[in-house]
Amino acid sequence: MEITARELEKLIELRKRKAELDFKKNIFSVDNKDELEKIEKSIKTLEESAKAAKVRIIFPNQNTIDELNGKLKQTNAEEIKKAITSENGDAYSTLIQKGEIIKKNYMNRLEIAKLSIVISDLDVIEKQAIVDAVQNGKITGTLSVDSLSEIDRQILVKFLRRCGIECKLSENLLGADDCSEENEFSFEIQKKRIWVDKETKEKLENNLKKIEELNAPIQLKNAERHVKVFSEEEETEFNALQHEYLELLKEQDELLKEFDKECEISVKR
Repeated sequence: MEITARELEKLIELRKRKAELDFKKNIFSVDNKDELEKIEKSIKTLEESAKAAKVRIIFPNQNTIDELNGKLKQTNAEEIKKAITSENGDAYSTLIQKGEIIKKNYMNRLEIAKLSIVISDLDVIEKQAIVDAVQNGKITGTLSVDSLSEIDRQILVKFLRRCGIECKLSENLLGADDCSEENEFSFEIQKKRIWVDKETKEKLENNLKKIEELNAPIQLKNAERHVKVFSEEEETEFNALQHEYLELLKEQDELLKEFDKECEISVKR
């Protein structure tokens, strides 16, 4: 059975939506039965694939989330509803703390999916140690990753750092690091978070700036084209703008090629 990072990302999205629907149902008595049933069916299919591929999704700071859930379980639905309405009280503060962690993890869901796949290749003892560190939100001491190849160790470190776990690699040992020197930078492009190195970052910033500068004149020309017939000169100018825009999109695709290739990561058992 094979499962991809994109499928695990989808599973994270579905689980989050299910949690939202369950919360609305339990706290506000809002029942979206049809949507919930559809989501649960999709979740079951993806979870079966993940289980067959021996992959478990590991969330950073899961231990803190569990602690906050424990506090919320001591508060009844009516009190939680009141806390949300008033935006005040201990329960509201707990919901905010939990929400901030979940939001950060959700933004990093693709990286969490990739990380979970790499972690699945570790041997049992090393895997549990890394899982504990991720769920705790930090690495303490040194952890062996000897069961991974040298390349996969580097990939593991990269994904851990993207997920907020500060670390460094020394041969086959993983240790804590302040990550004061940034090797990668994140961008939000078309509602997707991507990661690039410093050189690509500068090129991508320039590319995005040019695209933004072209958007207004292209939209204006499109609007004009709907109300009048362009002259040959105007048509040539419009075509030139469109061509430049398409070339910039091609350049962007090329700049993101390595990151997009990463997204194809999968595991097959």
